[in-house]
Amino acid sequence: LPSVASRTSPRIPGVGNLLLDSKQPNVTRVRIGTWNIGSMTGRGLELAQMMTRRRMDILCVQETKWTGAKARVLGLGFKMFYFGETNKRNGVGIITSEHLTQNIIQVSRKSDRIISVKLAMENGRCLNIINAYAPQTGCPMAESLEFWSDLEELLQIIPLDEQRIICGDFNAHVGNNLHYYEECCG
Repeated sequence: LPSVASRTSPRIPGVGNLLLDSKQPNVTRVRIGTWNIGSMTGRGLELAQMMTRRRMDILCVQETKWTGAKARVLGLGFKMFYFGETNKRNGVGIITSEHLTQNIIQVSRKSDRIISVKLAMENGRCLNIINAYAPQTGCPMAESLEFWSDLEELLQIIPLDEQRIICGDFNAHVGNNLHYYEECCG
């Protein structure tokens, strides 16, 4: 499998730098972030400006509250691929920079909680970005089981020789003992 080295940015919570195939002479650097946005209504250009300032290539957004299975240009060369069933709750999207948008070879909209894009990278490898938004505590158990089943199904169909990066909001709690999670962000 190709090597993946990540480094969390000390300045920007939830944003990391990813070196793909770092042992190869032609290193591909991708800057990825995730954000539970609360609602995308009227925020497209704001996100594009933020991504430009922070030099981000990909931003996974949750709780977009946009309906449909579409793609939309946000401005400044950024494009958002999204899926949502209602404008009241849920919805996920993946925003890509202009230079990566042209490398997208597949968009999979599994549900209003899971979306993924497959990119053909310069080094000849495929990179799969998966954005997941898990049900909150208090949601029906059936909804939670369906989410985890859908995520597992998506992961199973991605060939083993392709890289996978899972981003999102898992609505998880790690408990009181943070000793083992010092390197985790989010």
